[in-house]
This record gives sequence, C-alpha cells and structure tokens, in this order.
Amino acid sequence: MKKSERLNQELLYLTDKKIFHLKELEEKFAISERTALRDITDLEQLGLAFYSETGRSGGYHITNSKLLLPIRFNTQEINAIFFALQAIKNLSETPYSNEYQKIQTKLLKNLPQKLQNQISLQKEFVHYISQPSLNEVPFLLCYLKLVWIIA
Repeated sequence: MKKSERLNQELLYLTDKKIFHLKELEEKFAISERTALRDITDLEQLGLAFYSETGRSGGYHITNSKLLLPIRFNTQEINAIFFALQAIKNLSETPYSNEYQKIQTKLLKNLPQKLQNQISLQKEFVHYISQPSLNEVPFLLCYLKLVWIIA
C-alpha cells in the first residue's frame, strides 16, 4: 500500500476514535513502530489534532470531536464516481435528480486537467441508454425527510 493511501486509511480509521495507541496502528496497518511514528507526524500535518499522554492510561487523545477529512481518490475511483453519477442520472427520477450535474461539476473542477480531460472523454464515448422509469415513488422525499428527523 502506498504511503498516501495508508495515511488516508489511517485517517478514516481514527475518525470515530477519541484515543488510540501506537500499537493499534502498527497492528491494523502492518507497519513498524518507526513507520507508525512517522505516520502520526504526517497525520498531524494533515490536520489531525491530538495530544499524547504517557503512562498506563496514556496514548494519543484526539482533541477535535469530529474529523473533517480531505478525501483523496485514485484515478480508478474517480472514474467510477463519474461513471456512477452518469449512470444513476439515467436510471430513474429521484428527489436528487437535479443535483447530479451540480455534483459532477464540483468534483470535476477539483481535478487536475489531465483527469478532467479523461472524464470528458469518458462522457463522450460512453453512452447510457435508458427508458423513463415506470415506477415513480411519489413520496420518496417525504420518507427521506422523515428518516432525517428520526436520526
């Protein structure tokens, strides 16, 4: 696993934790103690706020309650996202149908030019054929809002 991928996975792993130990990272990611220490330094530079405490109940205590992670995708994942957005846009009518193009535009603007060109080619050469949905779910948005209220 590349270092950048490992750091991303470590950030995801630590997202819901309040405290972690060096051994956890070593075991979870099959890395040495020295690599784990370097990773902790790198995680701090990426915005993970923590302090260390020594002793029996010590460890690394994460200070911010919820991490907002910069998410990094590899090229395959980016292509999969755009492919899925294009495909889902043609599947059926949903309460979010108007949002798919906005999502594509925002994501595309944050990509390097080379990837933007690749995505444009993908959109140009891959055509989706679909028929209008026969099964409209008239109260789907109401159901979703109810779930948001309950949660």
